[in-house]
Amino acid sequence: MSGVPHTIDDITSDWLTSVMADATGGSPVALRDIAPLEGTASFQGNLVRARIEADTGAPESIVIKMVPKNEGLRGIGRQLGIYAREAAFYLTIGAESGVRRPVCYGLEIDAETGDSAIVMEDLGALRTGDQLSGFALSEAESAIDQYALLHARWWNEPRLAASEWLPPWNLPAMVAYLPQAFQQQAWPTCAALFADSFGDDENTLGMLLGEHVAPLMNLIGTGPVTLVHGDARHDNLMFSADESIAPHMVDWQYVASGRGIVDIAYYLSQSGDPAVVAPAEQALVERYHAGLEAHGVTGYGWDDCWMDYRRLAFYALVYPIFTAALIDPAAGEQKHALGVILSRGFDAAKRLDSASLL
Repeated sequence: MSGVPHTIDDITSDWLTSVMADATGGSPVALRDIAPLEGTASFQGNLVRARIEADTGAPESIVIKMVPKNEGLRGIGRQLGIYAREAAFYLTIGAESGVRRPVCYGLEIDAETGDSAIVMEDLGALRTGDQLSGFALSEAESAIDQYALLHARWWNEPRLAASEWLPPWNLPAMVAYLPQAFQQQAWPTCAALFADSFGDDENTLGMLLGEHVAPLMNLIGTGPVTLVHGDARHDNLMFSADESIAPHMVDWQYVASGRGIVDIAYYLSQSGDPAVVAPAEQALVERYHAGLEAHGVTGYGWDDCWMDYRRLAFYALVYPIFTAALIDPAAGEQKHALGVILSRGFDAAKRLDSASLL
């Protein structure tokens, strides 16, 4: 039986002492208190906060990220390999990613299932972004600066292709699976769930996207490639009260190699109210492009960047459309939240005339 904890009851002083040995210099870790982390309901993870004591090298409070409690969701994550992928990120390149992210104090991976449990820094003093409420313009600017820094740091870096744990965005198995799953399951489910609110434009665009998922995945996976966060939602940014401090990026389960602009397209098209995004959209993408160049990126012109953004804002609809197959149709709050995100995504695709670039 795996030693990787799956529930709060599996986390013990002995387990923490073992996985945190490098951080504590082997000092025993005493678990004093543990509780679920409030407000962290997630399709991808199960988070708890623990109060601990150790002689050296350990904070008073930590967060442990485990795989989801729900077996169905856990199975999807295993199929995608996202639990082992996030753990590998922290084990290998997390510390040199170039951006603020939780400090990892130790982790364990089940080699058979890919399940992981990651002990990380408690960022509870920071404010988590709220995708549903949407970002303020100043928050978007800070986020854009961090994505530019991340992408420039890893721009065409040979180590990405050499990292066996890091998939390219156009991994052949995913290019074979995702378009078929989109057309046969995800889009029909989404269209039925929102039949009362989708009009002709949404239905036409949804069908069109299904025909272009594979080509767009291949576009993202071809050069120039960089380290892509892969889940660039406002919910995955944590902000200090001091606006001069860059936000932390969390949830690295979908990290991959690909065109960095996919992070920007997803973030701007679905994490902000169109009334905020639309007037500033081109300026924000220009800020990203200028940030790349300021950090040493060459050979990626503005025209290519803007065209990629317009195309991939359309592709980003893949995220909420697949989510429609995971929510409980009877859960009104979930449907409402997803409806807001879908509305923003379709609005962006129409505003940017993305279909004309396919």
